[in-house]
Amino acid sequence: MPTLGPIPANIAIIGDFPDRFGDGSSATFQALHRNGIVSTSCFFSTLTEHQPPDGDIDNWISDRKTCPGVGWEHFRGKWWHPDLLKGCRRVETMLAEVAPRIVITLGKAALAYFCGPTAVDKWRGSRLSPPEYPFTVIPTFHPRTLAVMPERNFIFQADIKRAYNIYVGKQLPRSYNFIIEPSIEQVIENLTDLLARAESGPLKLSGDLETRSANIACFGIAWSETDAICIPHLVIHPENPFYWSVEDEAQIVWLYAQLFHHPNILWVGQNYLYDCQYFHRHWGILPLNVRDTMVGHHSLHSNIRKGLDFLSSLYAHDHVYWKEDIRDWNPKLGEKQYWEYNCKDACITWEIDDRIVEAAKDRL
Repeated sequence: MPTLGPIPANIAIIGDFPDRFGDGSSATFQALHRNGIVSTSCFFSTLTEHQPPDGDIDNWISDRKTCPGVGWEHFRGKWWHPDLLKGCRRVETMLAEVAPRIVITLGKAALAYFCGPTAVDKWRGSRLSPPEYPFTVIPTFHPRTLAVMPERNFIFQADIKRAYNIYVGKQLPRSYNFIIEPSIEQVIENLTDLLARAESGPLKLSGDLETRSANIACFGIAWSETDAICIPHLVIHPENPFYWSVEDEAQIVWLYAQLFHHPNILWVGQNYLYDCQYFHRHWGILPLNVRDTMVGHHSLHSNIRKGLDFLSSLYAHDHVYWKEDIRDWNPKLGEKQYWEYNCKDACITWEIDDRIVEAAKDRL
């Protein structure tokens, strides 16, 4: 099995199988050096020494419910070809000796083995901490894909830079302060406080709507990268879906209107045209000053994705893919997870706006 580098090593880089043409190795070394990582201090290995059929790792990992063939084993909810699983376990044993602090996984197989997910497009750039291992995993694409998808090079560089930032302690886990399930007194107090702050000078707020059945379910407002309130409007209830009384709802919307129309407040949103149509249709108001993170990013990189999770992976100080939180949400267990998700979207939008503005200024 191909291996390279010192043992022990603080950073290990694990690919799935050897690159036939060597282009991936060259791109990896270049990205490491460009982003402050000395490649000769890193440990390198691949999970197998042979390529899977057609050079496609999907031929060795299967989501089928039944066993694909003789010798395949079920592990982490998937079926694994015996050659691949044997290689994974061998690398796992070697990493115990290497004792890395950071493991950069290149491609699908190593991410799936150490962390479970297989969707590299979603999880790449995340700071993952599998509980059974003493190291942090940062997944990214296999660099051999850069030749056929050159737009990924910018993303690959960003992932390696994030790994460096985690290694040197520049990226630390976020600690959020969310207000959920607020009373009417808490809502009034917080919105009134934001208005008072706006009277003293410029104020940036991030707003994020969650919608349900063409109605506003909740409105998250963030005033920093870690502080936000989620104000529910609809709840899942068989008899009364309204969170507030008519009087309380009217008072809240009146405060929204003052915040939306205040000349000192800049509202930041992700794909904010979507939110604004709901503001106008249900509340009859629109924010006066708006900046859109999706539009800002698209003006810089028009040929790559624009979703909030993707923008977080490029611009946020700390990134852990979180969009599965809402997909895995079970309404029967209550809406707390839903409201926390709403707050997190608002905080991340608030944060990445600054980074996008900085990147745009660098282009001038």
